[in-house]
Amino acid sequence: MEYKQLFSPITLGKLEIKNRLAMAPMGTDLAHPVRLWGDEEIAYFAERAKGGVGLIISPFTAATSVLSDILRGRPLMAINSDDQIPSHKRMTDAVHKAGGKMFVQCAIFGGKFGEAAPVSMHSPNFASRPRELTLDEIWRIIADFGQAARRAREAGYDGVEIHGCHGYLIGQFISPAMNKRTDEFGGSFEARMKFPVEIFRAMRKQAGDDFPLGFKMSAWEDIEGGIRGGAESIAVVKRMADEGIAYAHVGTLNTTVERLSPYPSVPCMYVPRNTLVPLAAEIKEALPGITVMATGSIIVPDEAEQFLQEGKCDMFALGRTLLAEPHWVNKAQKGENYRPCIRCNVCHHQLWFAEPLICTVNPYLLKEAQEPIQPTSRKKKVTVVGGGPGGINAALVASARGHDVTLYEGRPYLGGMLYPGSRPDCKAEVRLLLAHYERALKESKVTVKTGVEVTLAMVQAQKPDALVLAVGSIPAAPDIPGIKQSHVVTAIDALRDRGIVTGQHVVVIGGGDVGCETACHLADAGKEVTIVEILPALMTEQYINNVKMQMYSLLDRKGVKYYTSSQVTQIDEKTLEVKGPAGWWTLPAESVVVATGSRPAVDMRETLRLGCAEVHIVGDCAKMGRIREAVLEGDRAGRLI
Repeated sequence: MEYKQLFSPITLGKLEIKNRLAMAPMGTDLAHPVRLWGDEEIAYFAERAKGGVGLIISPFTAATSVLSDILRGRPLMAINSDDQIPSHKRMTDAVHKAGGKMFVQCAIFGGKFGEAAPVSMHSPNFASRPRELTLDEIWRIIADFGQAARRAREAGYDGVEIHGCHGYLIGQFISPAMNKRTDEFGGSFEARMKFPVEIFRAMRKQAGDDFPLGFKMSAWEDIEGGIRGGAESIAVVKRMADEGIAYAHVGTLNTTVERLSPYPSVPCMYVPRNTLVPLAAEIKEALPGITVMATGSIIVPDEAEQFLQEGKCDMFALGRTLLAEPHWVNKAQKGENYRPCIRCNVCHHQLWFAEPLICTVNPYLLKEAQEPIQPTSRKKKVTVVGGGPGGINAALVASARGHDVTLYEGRPYLGGMLYPGSRPDCKAEVRLLLAHYERALKESKVTVKTGVEVTLAMVQAQKPDALVLAVGSIPAAPDIPGIKQSHVVTAIDALRDRGIVTGQHVVVIGGGDVGCETACHLADAGKEVTIVEILPALMTEQYINNVKMQMYSLLDRKGVKYYTSSQVTQIDEKTLEVKGPAGWWTLPAESVVVATGSRPAVDMRETLRLGCAEVHIVGDCAKMGRIREAVLEGDRAGRLI
């Protein structure tokens, strides 16, 4: 596709941004107790600026000390004191030197995490019932936001984003569901908008008319009586546009109590990409003169360009896309290979546990300040056995360091478990990751040999200096009478070739991630699928609740039935017997798919390791894990060789 708009400049106020792409505000959990930027954060943001993104929007930065800015014991970044200005100047200098522009996002929590809100009330958006803000506190907060804008300008920021989204205090005042005040700051629409309007005016007064102020808002609120897109969200943007905002950044409110949402703020792989673009498009259509920034899983440049050409928005905020690949913008513009986000939501989940930001596919996230991959001092002959993510990453890193690397894969294709794992429609991003690895290997000096089963004799004959074993796992089958019949197949084989699953009625034994995804894959082929899970719930090992909830929704939409706290006790030719809380019953089963987990391929691992003195074991053959563990271990092995 020809990119006519995506990489073209755009003006915010009087400030020119070199392309239509911004880095979305995302916390790193590396902010220090003294509220100063550390070297890790500065290098992290500078790397994204170097990677080509036109605008960087800082994470949540406290603009006032009237209310607490501590989240789960973690002090967040702040711009509420003049002594913080030098630290912010270090950040903006680094980003500017790397070729980017930067806005600071000025924010305040309010009642979302329990302290104070427009009124004292119970709400799904509040962790506990907050107290009501006094008028004096409201005006002090407004004045503090004004001073924050002045500090932002002095610190070298190119503008400010006012955070009125995600159910934080400014959004609480805007929301008809949460603002029940009866004074000048509540009641009518205009009164509810008074708080953000006065904040904007205070910031404009302190920072000047030529200092651009963007506004992030919730176009959809997952609470009863809240804003639900359409005329309500348009009215909010129009009111702020009347004041002179530089852009409207369109987000959503998902509550502190996780629940299924049609517009999740951090949409996972079980939800279609570009999730929030329709909300932005509504606003853009109604207010064509306003610069509208869309977000929500923008990871494919062709799709982003198409939205721009269709007039659905003017800019995009890239979040997880830039965690996975800091140079996504430059690489996408040049048609180069970039590491794609797979929307697993591991990054988002990690922050809720007060741990630094991580990424499944990018082992270098928040390590930008460390030394890059170093050339080897002694070139070695390296054999890598296994073409999954662990083996591929080990091969790529070792080759980049200067080693002579040969990668062997027993199957005729690369990817290991990524290949079957990418087959369901709901795993499209994993297909992107697999394509990235295939291209990366083609562009590297790694010799790739597929369809070759490596033996101990081969290893001994080749005499490698280093051997990387990434031979994966083998299915773990339960001891059920009848399980060895021909119509019983493993979930991995069913994902590799859906055609082996015959008949109309299919029972999947096991309701973990693999079992549920396989059930969806078979339902897409028109099968009537039932899952039988021995545990009380599906996907018990999936620790990210919003991912789990979306899978339950996906199963329901596809008509997949499921029984929990139940087990298959007998498999017959066209039926099987199930025992559950209510007793025994029979299900039709012309095919049975076993998804009861896997175990490390110990025998192959232990045999092959005899062929070399220097051996590195990565991925599932060492310990069962997810993609992230294999990527990290492969990268580490490549660095150690």
